[in-house]
Amino acid sequence: MPKSGVIMKKTMLLLLAAALLCSACTATNAGGDVSLRKHTPADLDARIVQADNAFGLKLHRTIAEQNPGSNVFVSPFSVSMALSMVYHGAGGATREQIGKTLQGQGLSVDEWNRGHQVLRDLLEHSGKETQLSIANSIWARKGVPFHESFLQRNRDFYGAETDTLDFAQDSAVRKINQWVGKRTNGKIDSIVQGPISSETVMYLLNAVYFKARWQHPFPEQDTKPGTFRTGSGQTKLVNLMKLTRQFDYVQEPDYQAVRLPYADGKLAMVVVLPYEKAGLDQVQQKLWADEAFWNKPFPSANGTLKLPRLKLELGYELNGTLKAMGMPAAFDPAKADFSELSSKPVLISEVKHKTFVEMNEQGTEAAAVTSVRAEAGSAITPVAKPFEMIVDRPFLMAIQSTETGSLLFLGSIVDPKEYAAVCQYRSGMQLFGSLI
Repeated sequence: MPKSGVIMKKTMLLLLAAALLCSACTATNAGGDVSLRKHTPADLDARIVQADNAFGLKLHRTIAEQNPGSNVFVSPFSVSMALSMVYHGAGGATREQIGKTLQGQGLSVDEWNRGHQVLRDLLEHSGKETQLSIANSIWARKGVPFHESFLQRNRDFYGAETDTLDFAQDSAVRKINQWVGKRTNGKIDSIVQGPISSETVMYLLNAVYFKARWQHPFPEQDTKPGTFRTGSGQTKLVNLMKLTRQFDYVQEPDYQAVRLPYADGKLAMVVVLPYEKAGLDQVQQKLWADEAFWNKPFPSANGTLKLPRLKLELGYELNGTLKAMGMPAAFDPAKADFSELSSKPVLISEVKHKTFVEMNEQGTEAAAVTSVRAEAGSAITPVAKPFEMIVDRPFLMAIQSTETGSLLFLGSIVDPKEYAAVCQYRSGMQLFGSLI
């Protein structure tokens, strides 16, 4: 790309990729996709899941470390899908950095694209009781030349909807946000704010929407007020749901963990409760480095689980986060190389990630996906007597595909709330501001 500061100022085009996540729960039937799968789990390249999960754990770690003492809930899969759409549009050092950040070393771009095509198909067909939709779109500025081969690859491998809009018109913002609202079932109604800068030439969006009922719902009459000690040490009243039955459960020296299946059995939530002597930070450090944990089989045990109801809306600016994770060139006017996307100089201007999660007695709705197929690890000792797991202090949670091993969502909750506050974006690195 041109390195002259003057030339770049005249010709630089900006790229905005947005990753969306939405999550919530209801008692109604999820109404999953009843169309037929095109692939089977045997078609899935395990390296894709391993890469996605490694990226997801690193992303969660980086955001949590940049936002200490705050709730974190992200969909690494959503961010990965948005980045994957620009990955094959990059060249040179920019492509190499994006590939390494996505943990895709050893995989060609074609293997990466084909692997995610299979994974997306498997995830979207997770059962009749589960609604999991993964939507991608590309919105290009009218009059700016883009390589048709780049757009076609995104249509073929990522099912991307593509359209050309006059960004100078207010209708462009409305149309993009209407797509967002539709694809997240109204849980996120906008991500683009007008007027659109004259330098912005393309939006790449990923929206993942998930809705499913628990396989074993929590009886509503058993939900009672309880005390929760937040990450800051303060106490607050929360509504603690209660369920007594047989669980997939593990108990380690530093934490307890339970896996709660959703109705179709192909997706589950993992809840990890650190013991007070260990604390959230210590357990997070351990599990960020233990990819195998998330897919280990837990032994069955009888016990009682108390879990707070939850409703959160969060937003993140990921420019600084992704630079810290190893891809600074994509944001640098002098170094960004997206020559496979356009003959014009292009860079990533913003990375936005919005999440909404609601969890109640009936189930969970959410958006975005990230997966890992972990190798078998050390044996877990079964629990001999009924356990009690009262989630009344900061905890970890994940929504995963038990069929593929994929981690769809990762969160660390230090202050559970039952309302979606106005979303405040957090900058991973103040100097760079911005999101993909």
